[in-house]
Amino acid sequence: MRLRNVGTAGVLLAAVTLAAATAVYAQRIWVGGPGGGFWRGGPPKFGVRGDFDGSFNYCRGFFSSIAREAGGSGWGTDYPGADNNFSVRLAELTLVRVRLNPDGQPAHVVLRLTDPLLARCPLLFMEDVGTVKFDDEEIRALRDYLLKGGFLWVDDFWGS
Repeated sequence: MRLRNVGTAGVLLAAVTLAAATAVYAQRIWVGGPGGGFWRGGPPKFGVRGDFDGSFNYCRGFFSSIAREAGGSGWGTDYPGADNNFSVRLAELTLVRVRLNPDGQPAHVVLRLTDPLLARCPLLFMEDVGTVKFDDEEIRALRDYLLKGGFLWVDDFWGS
């Protein structure tokens, strides 16, 4: 068997093919709404003990809203698209082991602020918090979570 020199065109074709395949592979676990975008859909998937195995879970804080803002929907703003997208990008760009469901999708969870499982979330995400209303029990639980080293990421303020 004789090896031939494939030349610059062959190397370029191989590089383009590899880049395209990598881009397609990188999108394999993205789940958004209809058409692939973010959407406000479905009931919350509340976390259970079995969801936590030491790998990363996107933990979304569930709360009541006292108002509605144009473009926002309280705790469920961009749910579950943002949860999936953050988890996918975290897995792509770091060595963090993201928990996946059996179908290969990120295993995000929603937790009430008073749920003891909150302690298993080193990072808590809360969307559209400009509408939040905490009761006294939620305030105490969130304060305890933060004092124990939990981190709160708030996002998506839909108003002035």
